[in-house]
Parts: sequence; C-alpha cells; structure tokens
Amino acid sequence: ERAAALAAATGGEIVRSVSKVGGGALPLLELEGPVVALDEDLAAVLRDADVPVIGRVSGGRLLLDPRTMVDEEVAWVARALDRPRPT
Repeated sequence: ERAAALAAATGGEIVRSVSKVGGGALPLLELEGPVVALDEDLAAVLRDADVPVIGRVSGGRLLLDPRTMVDEEVAWVARALDRPRPT
C-alpha cells in the first residue's frame, strides 16, 4: 500500500527489487519487494530537500524503498519533488 501511495504521489513506477537488510546478525539477508523507481536525476533534488531523502541508484533509476518509510514520509517526498529545481 505504501509503495502505491509513494508512486502516486511522485509519479514513479512500482518495480520489484532486492534490498540488503544490513549488518549485524543478518549481513547477507536480502528481501525482495516493491520499490518506487524515479528518474536518477531526482536523487540530487531529494538529497537537497529540507528533510533529505536518500534512495539508491540502480540501472539509471533512483529507487525508493517504502519499507524504510513511515506513511507520513510519503508526503515529505512528494513535497520535496514539488520544489522549484535549478536550471
């Protein structure tokens, strides 16, 4: 549901991806699931937002993983993309 909301709010596309969980007790664990793919150029816009948004770039696309967000953060990402962009 969060992936659908994020895609609708950003104009992104839901795609399947594999994410690494991280270190600690499960450093090799990978989870498959939906992510929202955006144009790679939007990575800089989101990093420069008042509340920075960090995703990962893969295959020329910026991938945002909704598992790393709470529902309220979907609106933050949408607002960050609505800001005027430098030309």
